[in-house]
Amino acid sequence: MLSKDGKSIGVEPMEDVQWGTHSCYFYQTKKDLLALLIPYFKLGLRNNDYCLWIVSSDLHKEEVVEAMKSNMNDFEDYLNKGQIEIIPHTDWYLKNGKFNPGNVSRSYMKIHKSALKKGYQSIRCSGDLRWLKRKDLENYIKYEMRFHDSIGNFKLVALCTYPINKFKKAEIINISKAHRYVIFKKNGGYEIIESSEQKQLEDEIQKISLLSSGVAHDFNNLLTIIKGNADMALLLMKEDKKNPIYEHLLEIQESIKSAKPLIQQLYNISRKQSEEAQIVKNIKVNRVIIKLLEMLVLFFQKNEDVQYETELSLDPELWIIKGDSVKIEQSILNLIMNAKDAMPQGGRIMITTSNVKDPEKRKGDYICISIMDTGVGMEHDIIEHIFDPFFTTKGPKGTGLGLSLVKQTTEEFKGWVEVSSEKNKGTTFKIFLPALLQE
Repeated sequence: MLSKDGKSIGVEPMEDVQWGTHSCYFYQTKKDLLALLIPYFKLGLRNNDYCLWIVSSDLHKEEVVEAMKSNMNDFEDYLNKGQIEIIPHTDWYLKNGKFNPGNVSRSYMKIHKSALKKGYQSIRCSGDLRWLKRKDLENYIKYEMRFHDSIGNFKLVALCTYPINKFKKAEIINISKAHRYVIFKKNGGYEIIESSEQKQLEDEIQKISLLSSGVAHDFNNLLTIIKGNADMALLLMKEDKKNPIYEHLLEIQESIKSAKPLIQQLYNISRKQSEEAQIVKNIKVNRVIIKLLEMLVLFFQKNEDVQYETELSLDPELWIIKGDSVKIEQSILNLIMNAKDAMPQGGRIMITTSNVKDPEKRKGDYICISIMDTGVGMEHDIIEHIFDPFFTTKGPKGTGLGLSLVKQTTEEFKGWVEVSSEKNKGTTFKIFLPALLQE
């Protein structure tokens, strides 16, 4: 069964896990492995998921097909129409004979995009790690950690399977930390353990949500009292504009209006908003940029040893666009923060907006948002991968998702992103978005 924001994976009590759930199963025998994965994929096929089953050398594709056919009379129909793909681990994890995390991540995202485009509701996958050698384990767990941190952004459920007898106790613990749920076979059933770190994080988020809601409520009440008194004072003054206090009271009213979006943000933190709740409206991008820079100015100034300058060249006649303003704000913020990170010794960020007709031989009216820095720049081989999910040049502090989400948002708006860079001279990102000529 598919819940509003989650899905069953066929293992009780995990009947309604969210999209973006990353679990692992420690099994002893091939029989144990099939006993879990057959209902897992059977449910996925029935629910219109695209299914990806990556098998190790111990379990061949032919065995999987026969096992599924024994449990699903119509399995061959799903197989023939391409809703399930069974791939040997050598063609997925070990292309060219070596584990490459970037290649694996790109393969997942390629399948994710293709499956959703074909009309499948989500992707259900499982990969067996019997092939994993001890010398590769540390590198693989790091990859699993990055995958775990990022999977929530996609309509994907992943179940990794590990032969328990192959790993030491400490290794099993480390593997478990990279997953939301850990599943063991026990007494003829399944024992499912939720990661303590994940549970702790959810508890903290819940506390923050309650706190945010309370603060927003109290803050709104205080502003209501302040506004009421300011309105009364203006009324008693009968709009005596010559009174020196009059302008101050007007300023109080304007400040209260400015605080309303902040209250709404606090309320939003305490609510889980679905995709359907996103507000599509006309967006004036220049205003978005100016508000962002007002917010970031103190952040840029907090380190007195490093100086950042921002230059604006915003077209006052910039066309409007239509969509979710929050996503556009996040995309611009991602690019500005990337520019800052590219200048560890300080530098200049130049932000430009302009109207463009028929850019790059594409018919239509577009706006262009350009963000240029004077930072370290990038080599060509890096540029080729910067939009790949999980690819990062920032080491442990980078998730590798920022630019991927910028590209995803831009494509949702039916636009595109261009990048140019020169080593030690800086980088320029340009976002092109279709425009509305009239409000």
